[in-house]
Amino acid sequence: MVPVDVIVAADERHGVRFADVAHLFRPLRTFPADLAVAASGVSVVLDDFAFDLHLGDRYVASGTHDGSEFRTLAIEHGVDVYIATEIEVRRSSVTDLAAAAAAGRVVGATVAAFGVHTLDGR
Repeated sequence: MVPVDVIVAADERHGVRFADVAHLFRPLRTFPADLAVAASGVSVVLDDFAFDLHLGDRYVASGTHDGSEFRTLAIEHGVDVYIATEIEVRRSSVTDLAAAAAAGRVVGATVAAFGVHTLDGR
């Protein structure tokens, strides 16, 4: 689950709105949900500790993940990615997230993942 406010424009010149990235994913009626494949150009690149979520060539979000086992599974199966707005994703219950999805504030898709030895800048 990625809060939209941690996504940055690749050129770092402007903020990102939910509508800027939501069209790359599928609207959800509930959470969790069965997810479709993300739009072309959406991918996750991982090393053993961190990831970059690329949303086309315009937006990116970076963070850490659960390690080499997660990396291996992500590369083999893809990653279910949810983008949320107007909700504190780390402190919200599944019920809160389901309500946000029903209100159109969560989108999601399964995203292809690619492994690298080391992400640049880390």
